[in-house]
Parts: sequence; structure tokens; C-alpha cells
Amino acid sequence: MQLQIEKYIDGVWWLAATLHIDQPAKGLASSCTLEYLPDYVLEHLDRSDEASLDFRHPLSFNHYRCDGWPAFFLDLLPSGYGRDTLLTLLNSSARDGAQYDVSVLMHGASQPPGCMRIREAHLYLAGAMPQGFGGWSEAELAEVGTGFESLLQEHGVLHGVTCMLGQAPKLWMSRAKNGRLYPDTCLTEDDIVERLLVKFPRNREEQVLLEHEFVWLKLAKTAGLDVHGQPFMLGSLLFIPRFDCALVQGQWQHHHLMSMYTLQDAQQHGLKLFHEDVLTNWQAHAAPDEFLQQVAEYLRRDVLSYCLKAEDNHGRNTAFLKHGSRLQLSPLFDFSPMFLTRDPPTRLTSWRSFPVGLHQQWPLLFDAFLPTLLGEAACHTLRASMRDWCSTLAAVQQQFATLELDERTDACHARFATALAALDSL
Repeated sequence: MQLQIEKYIDGVWWLAATLHIDQPAKGLASSCTLEYLPDYVLEHLDRSDEASLDFRHPLSFNHYRCDGWPAFFLDLLPSGYGRDTLLTLLNSSARDGAQYDVSVLMHGASQPPGCMRIREAHLYLAGAMPQGFGGWSEAELAEVGTGFESLLQEHGVLHGVTCMLGQAPKLWMSRAKNGRLYPDTCLTEDDIVERLLVKFPRNREEQVLLEHEFVWLKLAKTAGLDVHGQPFMLGSLLFIPRFDCALVQGQWQHHHLMSMYTLQDAQQHGLKLFHEDVLTNWQAHAAPDEFLQQVAEYLRRDVLSYCLKAEDNHGRNTAFLKHGSRLQLSPLFDFSPMFLTRDPPTRLTSWRSFPVGLHQQWPLLFDAFLPTLLGEAACHTLRASMRDWCSTLAAVQQQFATLELDERTDACHARFATALAALDSL
């Protein structure tokens, strides 16, 4: 089985490489060969960092033999609701297993976040979506309640969700020049003026979760964290501006997005990680003059996620924007109180420096790990920065106390107090 990988550079989707999968029935575990196309290599020899698909497989005329799929393919592979919906559309059943991985990649990796896609999947989605769909007004979407999935089915555009990653139901949507909103693939790039991620509920429980996620994002903004744009709600739908693409001088640019799992070369879903390893590997690719500020953002996210019990911190819920050979922490995303669901996830990324079972021991990081990572002078600057941030976090705590929220969020009050005490001791 051979698939073709495309990468977006300077306004063009380039046919960049092929992936030959030796044993498709083994899915992610199959050995494979990744090979750049000679024409693509020749065209981009003078900008190989930008043209490479990831750090471990730099642009080359030589092929790469891999024991399993390269980790970055998991950033393209639909999961959760998108995968389930795709399998149902393909097979009339959501029955799943490793033997379906290749089919999901081949049909579903049509619009992953970032600047890469599988050519076969793009062609499949283009053929599955209807022509001439008229989109929706904001007023129409504000009235759908928990029926958005049915609305997608009614208009024949449910295939639009099949490229999505993550458990929650979601869809790429775009605003056209006429002001109406469409599934992204229903428009040409020349017609699009704004690109959004919309999360939609199928029941009251999911609606409560999205209402709280919207509040969590606003609290993160109050805390000074990097939240891109202005998320908003239309009725029960949560709209989040996309940061993996941008309109620059009238042309859409797609940025290279790399998950924390890809940085760590994690070739399976659900692997546990340590923050110390992530920061160490990231430092090797970070801009030296930006790294200290970025580490401060990383630590503040960790503190606020503890306070608000936003603990679904697996390796695909943190990502980096790749600019040539450099990595920059992406804006915050999937910052959600998943403890409000029936099956809340556990924290998958933890600090090796903390005692087992304890998460709020940030002062311990300044004893050994951070001085080794950053140097004593930079570590001193970071310590002072985190102390100064205490007043901002206290303001978030005060704002949180005034909100009318699900009673299950009451546990967050004590967490704020614990975090403030820990930071005050720095």
C-alpha cells in the first residue's frame, strides 16, 4: 500500500513524499518506507528545513526505512469522533482496530491541522462533499442546540468531520466573503475570510462541557496565557479561531504544526510523557532568545490546568509551530474541564521531579531541573517571573469565584489556594 504526502509551501500544495506500508493489516505497527520525491527535493534544496516533514526525516534523496509509522503520521490520523464517523461512513459500522489505520489515513487525513495532508484523502473528501451548498447564517447556527450533527447529515456534509482528531465532535468551518459559515471544504481558499474550529454537542452533557470550556478559555486569557483570537459561542456551538493558518496579504498560509508526541517520537496513542523530557528536546530546536519566555508560558499553563482541573494533557494536546529548524510553543488549545464528562481522562504528562501522586510541587523544579536546563541566571529570572504572576493568578481566582458554574467545579477553589501558596514560596 502506497500513499502520497502533500505539504503546503508558499501558497502551493506540493507532492512531497510517498509512504509505502509493508503490512497494512498491522496498522501503525507496520514497517514502512518514507521517500521524498526527487523533484520536490530538487525544488527545495535551498530551504530543506522548511520542506522537511519532520526533524527525524530531513529532506533527502535517500529513503527512510522505519519499523513503524513515523510519529508525525499520528498528527495526521483522525481519531475519536472523526475516526468513528469515517469508519461508519465507509463500512456502515464504527468497528475499529489496527487493521483500519491505513484506511482511516487514506480517507481521513484530508485536512489535518497544519500544512500536511494525504493526497488520496483530500481527493476522497473533495468527491464526497456536495457542490453548491449555501452555508448557514450565524442566526441559523445559534438555533441548532444539540442537533448540529443531524444538520450536517441533512445537508450531506457530515464527511467534513472525518478529518478531525480528538474525542469531541468538531468540524473545520470557514466564513465566506458573504458572511455565511460553511464546512471548510465547501469553499475555495479565495472565498474564505476567516477559519474556525467549531465544537458541537450531541446531548446536554456535551453542551454543559462546551459552555464551561468557553469559560475556561476566557479565564486562560485573563491569566495572560496565549489564547489565539477571540473564541465565541453561537447558541450551543463553540467557535475557536484557528492558529495553524493565517490570511497574509490576501493569501492563506498553513503553518507546520508538530505535536508534543511527534517531538518525543511517540509512535503510539496514549503514551505517558515527562515534562522534563519535552522541555529538554524542545530546547534543542527553540530560538534561544525566546525560550525562557516560552518556558514561563509552559509552566503557567501547567499551573492553571491544575487549578481548573483541565488535566487532559496527553501529547497531542500540546503542540509547537515549526518555523524552519525552530520550534515555538503554539497557542493554547483543548483547555477543557474534561472532569465534567462521564469518563474523565487521567493526566498523561507529569513531572519526574515531583513526588508520585503530587502535582503542585513547582518549587522543586527550581532546585535542580530548571537551573540545569536554563542556567542559574535565567532560572532566577524565571523564578521572579512566576512569583510576579501570582497577582494575575489571584485575579483569575477572584473572577472564578463570581461565576455560576456546575457544582462539580467547586473543587477548583482549593486548587487555586494550593497553587498560589506554592508560587508564593518561590
